[in-house]
Amino acid sequence: MIDLIGLYCADPTLILLGLSTAASAAGGVLQGRSEAAALDANAAAGEAAARRTAQLGAINEAEQRVQNRRLEGQQVASVGANGLTLSGSALDFTIDQAVDAEMAALNERYSADTQATSYRNQAAADRANAKSAKAAGLWSGASALLSGGSSIYAKMKGG
Repeated sequence: MIDLIGLYCADPTLILLGLSTAASAAGGVLQGRSEAAALDANAAAGEAAARRTAQLGAINEAEQRVQNRRLEGQQVASVGANGLTLSGSALDFTIDQAVDAEMAALNERYSADTQATSYRNQAAADRANAKSAKAAGLWSGASALLSGGSSIYAKMKGG
C-alpha cells in the first residue's frame, strides 16, 4: 500500500493518473496564460504603433503646409514679377492651387488617422483575445481536473 496524503492506494497507477491529471490541468492554465501574454504584448505594440503613426501624420501634415506656403509664395512672386495682379485667371489659379495644397495636407492627416485607427482596433481585438485565452486556459485546466478526477474515482471503485 502507498500512503498518498493520508489516503491508501493499492494501485500505483492511481498516483500516476493523479499526477497526469494535475500536469494536464497546469498545462492548460499555463498555455492560456502564455497565449494571453503574447496577445497582450501584440496589443501594446499595436498601441505604440498607433501613437507613432498619429505623430508622424501630424509631422507630415505640418511639413505639407510649409511646402504649401512656399509654393504659394513662389506663385505670388511669379505673378508679381510678370507685372500681373492677383485678379481674374491668376487669382483663380492661385485659389485652386491653395485648395489643392490644403487637400494634400488634410490627406496626410487622414491617412495617418486611418492607419492609427487600424492599429488601435487590432490592439483592442488582441486584448479581447487575451482575455479569452486566459479563460480558455482556466476552462481547460478545470476540464482536465474533472476528467482526471472522474477516471481516478472510476478506477478506485473498481471500474
